[in-house]
Order: sequence, then C-alpha cells, then structure tokens
Amino acid sequence: EYYKEKRARITPEEILDIISKEGNVSVKNILSHCRDTEMVICRHIYCGILRKNYRYSLPFIARKVGRDHTTIMHATEQFTNRYRFEDKFRKLVDRINYVIEEKI
Repeated sequence: EYYKEKRARITPEEILDIISKEGNVSVKNILSHCRDTEMVICRHIYCGILRKNYRYSLPFIARKVGRDHTTIMHATEQFTNRYRFEDKFRKLVDRINYVIEEKI
C-alpha cells in the first residue's frame, strides 16, 4: 500500500521529466534506442527508480520505455551495481530522488 500511495503523488512521466532535466538528456533520447552513455545511464536510472522506489512491474516499465521486460531486469541490475560502486552515478541518482521528493 505504501508504494501505491507514493505512486498516486507522482506519475512515471513526471519522474521521466525530472531525470531528463537532471541528467541533461531529452525525454525523446532517454526513450530512444540510442546507446550513448548519457542516455543509457538516464534510461537505467528511470527503470531503477520506477522498480526500486515505486515497485512498478517489469512489464509496466518495459511498456514505458518500449523495451522487453528482460531488458528492464538488466537495467535495474545495472542501476543497483552502478549505484553501489560509482560515486558520480550515485550523486546523480540522489539528486534526482531529492527533486522527486520535493515535488511530491
């Protein structure tokens, strides 16, 4: 129930907009099939936040980014590993989470 309450206060699209602004990558590019590092990082953050913070299902997230659910599994694993080991990535995610919390 806690996650449903959090979901009600902010939409996945609003989260995507915040990631786009903070990551300095357009929404269109985040959702594209482009594999430039910045876009991949923002895409992984989007998938990771929707999955870990809001408990959205893999198929739901997959539909949001136009990918397969197994791709989302990989993206969320990458999100977890990068968050654990990469300072720059962690700082970006923390900043995004801060902005999201300010908005809700």
